[in-house]
Amino acid sequence: MEDCAAWTMSVDMNLEIVESYFRMGGTDLRSPLQEYNATIHYRPDSDSLMNAKGLFDLRCVWCRFTCENEQGWGNIATVTVQNETEENMFSYWAYILIGNNKTGKTSFQRYLVCELCGKKLQRLRKNRLNNITHPRMPRDVTTLYTMNSSYQEIREDGGVVHFFRQHFEEGDICILSSLTKKPAIDDIREMIHHLRLRAYNVAAVFLSNGYYNRNAYEISALDWDERLWLDNPKKQSEKVIQSQIEGLAKEFAQLLVARATHH
Repeated sequence: MEDCAAWTMSVDMNLEIVESYFRMGGTDLRSPLQEYNATIHYRPDSDSLMNAKGLFDLRCVWCRFTCENEQGWGNIATVTVQNETEENMFSYWAYILIGNNKTGKTSFQRYLVCELCGKKLQRLRKNRLNNITHPRMPRDVTTLYTMNSSYQEIREDGGVVHFFRQHFEEGDICILSSLTKKPAIDDIREMIHHLRLRAYNVAAVFLSNGYYNRNAYEISALDWDERLWLDNPKKQSEKVIQSQIEGLAKEFAQLLVARATHH
């Protein structure tokens, strides 16, 4: 990068989004070789930050900043541009959570929406498209669709075809849900077909506390693009169960971020 890059920069310092200018260059960072304007959204509890043109790593860079209460130099972050160009190729994924009632599918989706979209919900509404706000998610991955209830619980006349025509929303990432008891396998087979018609890769997500039965084994043998396993053993305390599911959702969110970043 020989020329000055034209970015517009904002740094969230737990005060407000602040206008900033940062400099990079030689050993003496206050006598830089280059100067940049940038727009960066930095969350102090995060390992990285997101800009309109790509993902940046936090290390060590001097920033010139101004905010309501102060201005000056601060050792904010090293900014390493990983991607400066528009992405024209992307691998879209839909994930179908597999398990009967009370295996944690709905809670998992609610925690996932909280992690990726910043929404803490007591109840998750059906068939919703939410904007992704996670600071490390690439900017071209903007929406998360969640089905909430299992397909068999919201089935209407017209079956799977009707569901995809009337209720399904095409998100950059999609989370669907299904029971295992028959005839769920037929529903799932048709769901995979309709997702692939929309150019999604389709992964099965099995929760361990709902897997060990013949129906689940047969569903696993379907023509999936990938199978994922969530270790969700049964616990006595509801509080422990919810904490466990929340942890799984956070791990899953990191998988989604990593997959989108390196697609």
